[in-house]
Amino acid sequence: PRRGRWPTTRGAEMWAAAATAARASLPLARLAPGKAFRCLSARAASIDPALDSEIRHSFSEQGMMATIGASIARLVPGECVLEAPFSSAVSQQHGAFHGGVTASLADSAAGYAAKTLMPAGSDVLATGFSVSLLRPAVGSLLRAKATVLKPGKTLTVSTVEVFAVDDAGKETFIATMQQTSICIARRPFQGEASRA
Repeated sequence: PRRGRWPTTRGAEMWAAAATAARASLPLARLAPGKAFRCLSARAASIDPALDSEIRHSFSEQGMMATIGASIARLVPGECVLEAPFSSAVSQQHGAFHGGVTASLADSAAGYAAKTLMPAGSDVLATGFSVSLLRPAVGSLLRAKATVLKPGKTLTVSTVEVFAVDDAGKETFIATMQQTSICIARRPFQGEASRA
């Protein structure tokens, strides 16, 4: 395709519809018959209760999130905020949150932000991410705020800002992540089959 032009007419139509919906503050919805592309409204306040329940159940099944004591603090279309309290179990040798905990919390937040824009009954998996640890994560709480940058029928790109929160509630920006996730059909994996 030539520079400055959409590679397909369908792509141009999808982005035009998304821009129109955002300007009109339409709720998350199918934009045209036969198209699975969804749009994030700037003012969308909540997601479908069934999808909310599905996401919260999925989160509760994550052993890693249970191990670090993580919880969902906010869940709206295109956004997810996860929090994890500090303890010696999640620290590194200098007394800050371990970088692996930071990355895990951000990864899950991005995945669930993406899932809020996916059809109910589907599932989400990360296909890759890049994380930058900007400063030591010193605080009583770790907060990962994920936002979808570009939703898609198959792949979704999200960004995450991670903050260390002190006892007074002050946030310090400590890490950033960009994640690409894929929408897949819900199916049991080998580990799930062995747990059942």
